[in-house]
Amino acid sequence: FTPDIFPGVVGVERAGHGPGWIRQWLMAVEDVELPPNAFARTEKLSSSLPSQSVVKFFVTKAARSYLMPWVVHRETNVTGTGFVIEGRLLMTNAHVIEDAMVVEVKKHDLPKKFRGRVVCIGHDVDLALVRVDDERFWC
Repeated sequence: FTPDIFPGVVGVERAGHGPGWIRQWLMAVEDVELPPNAFARTEKLSSSLPSQSVVKFFVTKAARSYLMPWVVHRETNVTGTGFVIEGRLLMTNAHVIEDAMVVEVKKHDLPKKFRGRVVCIGHDVDLALVRVDDERFWC
């Protein structure tokens, strides 16, 4: 939901359910009056995003030494999850992609992994933004 419609509700969908589950939950709660167009924007947004808005990250990382930058520690492979946000960006935790050498992203309905690139990392809030430039990811 968007904050201007429902300020206390966060998230568009819950994994495995469409936006209708939120409508049913809100209608079951007493004293909640829904504006007639309350779900129009949510349903339009979810249909324009990859199905199920949740993605999986496959990251190859290797830490480096700040004192000896020519030293690269052992490579490790990690996985994490993230979700689609507005502007064709993916949000995940910073600890998933810190020290990343290769970032790949997979949608639940496709076996193919797509190359991602880190846009920014906020270690203080443990969040990061990743962009996938391949148009096939967004179809």
